[in-house]
Amino acid sequence: MRFFFLLGVIVLTNPLAFGFSRNCVFIDTVEKKIELRDFILENIVINGSFGFNLKKGEDFLLLTLDGKDIAVDNKILRWVRLKLIKKGEVIFINNFSSPDFIVKGKWNYNKDELFLEIGINSSLKEQYLEGKLEAKLKVWGGFFNNLMSGFINISKGRYKDKEFESLLFNLLGHPPFFNITDASLVLKDGTTFKIEGSVNIKDLANFFNLVDFTLQKLALGDWKLIEEKNSVAFKKEIDDRFGVVFAADSHEVSPSDSGAELRYKMEGDNFLKFRLQGNKDIVGFERRKEF
Repeated sequence: MRFFFLLGVIVLTNPLAFGFSRNCVFIDTVEKKIELRDFILENIVINGSFGFNLKKGEDFLLLTLDGKDIAVDNKILRWVRLKLIKKGEVIFINNFSSPDFIVKGKWNYNKDELFLEIGINSSLKEQYLEGKLEAKLKVWGGFFNNLMSGFINISKGRYKDKEFESLLFNLLGHPPFFNITDASLVLKDGTTFKIEGSVNIKDLANFFNLVDFTLQKLALGDWKLIEEKNSVAFKKEIDDRFGVVFAADSHEVSPSDSGAELRYKMEGDNFLKFRLQGNKDIVGFERRKEF
């Protein structure tokens, strides 16, 4: 994505035709075309052509780029669009998009102050990792020295021969290296792991070897072993409304502190509970909020 933005900056600041025989960019201001031939950027090979248009106003310069069937390595982007407006020392990215991503923001090239909002909705297919990729990210700082924060979610995924339901994590750092927080891995059977560590976002295929996993919930057939606050419990959902829970305090207490619980879900977050604990039978009404 950075390359296409740089390409727009080149045309805005110096719209002259130039080119080389290979690994090049041809800009033809007469035909209003830009052609990339085996252009290599950070080990990524780009091929394709764009039509562009320049419009000059009293206090602005407008550039639009429109490319079709752009080859980025082995992936074809059906279209790529870029709309930049230069006002004074600031370049506004009004629209930079393809079927896989959208970027908006601005860059003051004199002060080197960059701010971007990035949305990604794409398919991920690496050698060992694949799935549906969704991300919302923010970038701020300098053009080549900046911070990025946001979240990434890979759903309906597969790592090597293991399927999982979702891999979700928040991140913060200097690209491409990030610390991850509030991260979790949910397997197909509902087993859930908490994730901590640092990752290289360019090496997602090696993600599972770079982080630490802590078991939060274990699924045993229809039963799930869960830990919440100071209790450990086996839980089974009978249907959308009925559930059975066998729980015990995780501290060293007497067996009488363990119990069984039958839950009936009413409207919203309301539950009717019947609990057996020691020599006590308890019927209660619970309103539960989850954050």
